[in-house]
Amino acid sequence: MNLFLPLILVRLLSPDQVGIYKIFFLYCSTAPWILMAAGLGNGLYYWAGQNPELKTKAFRATMTLQSLWSLLIILIGLISVLILSNTQNSLFNLFPNQNYWLLLVFGIALSIPGQFLEESQIASGRTKWAAWYSAGWEAIKTLSMMATALHFRTSESIVIAFVLVVLGKVLTSLFILIAKKELHFELEKEATTKVLKYAIPASAAAGFLVVINYCDQFILTHFLSAADFAIYSLGCLSVPPLLIFEQSVNKVLVPQMAHEISNNHKANALKRLRLAMVDLGLWLIPAAMGLLFFAGPITRMLFTNKYPMAENYLQIYAFSYLVFIFPFDAWARSHGRSMWILKTM
Repeated sequence: MNLFLPLILVRLLSPDQVGIYKIFFLYCSTAPWILMAAGLGNGLYYWAGQNPELKTKAFRATMTLQSLWSLLIILIGLISVLILSNTQNSLFNLFPNQNYWLLLVFGIALSIPGQFLEESQIASGRTKWAAWYSAGWEAIKTLSMMATALHFRTSESIVIAFVLVVLGKVLTSLFILIAKKELHFELEKEATTKVLKYAIPASAAAGFLVVINYCDQFILTHFLSAADFAIYSLGCLSVPPLLIFEQSVNKVLVPQMAHEISNNHKANALKRLRLAMVDLGLWLIPAAMGLLFFAGPITRMLFTNKYPMAENYLQIYAFSYLVFIFPFDAWARSHGRSMWILKTM
């Protein structure tokens, strides 16, 4: 769905509106990582491999911490927008008006607890249910944004639709957790300490990695026009099926390895790691080569002839998919060694 939506938008919106859309979602998708929220969600896959009592307490602590962090982001974000909007800060030149910044604050904040239900279900082994739940909301989000684009043809209206759908997902997840009697906001001291001990280094490492991976786009948002940034970002083509496949392999791999390691079966854990790398390579190597050699036809077919320079960017960007073959931090995450992940950054 995330690949399909831009194909519609480039045909409905002007290049500058596409650029604004791309800038908004660049910051909306990376901010939770930079704001140290990633380690909490990723930690669920480690805690799922521990004993049932610790798992339950860690899951409850994670849900509570994510909710508190989300509320704090909304509070600080709104105050910051209101204060900076009355200054001549160059940061506000990224978007045409203040509404985008307010929507960005809510989009970032809601995305943090919005993933808890499906991630906790995947970590617990209920992958089919989580997959259908996630896919269903992705379809709702895409169709809502597409309908909004067809009717209003502005990036601002599309962003509003996105935030409303994310809010709907959060509320639905809360109702499901209440119905299952699994909604417990609890910060048991020992479990919370363990969750934070794991999450803080992992979050710092993930945030640093995101900054490194997207630093070019962060910088270019301040120097390129919205239309030129649209060309560059479209060339950095994200292929959701490949990314989802890579993330799914890791989400299943880490709890399995953590379970093997906790039972002193390290040889079995290593075997699972090797098999995961083989599975990733079988998909990602051909995909990267296809993007490299067919960049021209791909960009023209997907994005029309309005973005000819996107072809050159895609040929370079294709090599980045090969990095995903190596789940470099899976072994450390399975051991709970989040500090090692931070140090290797």
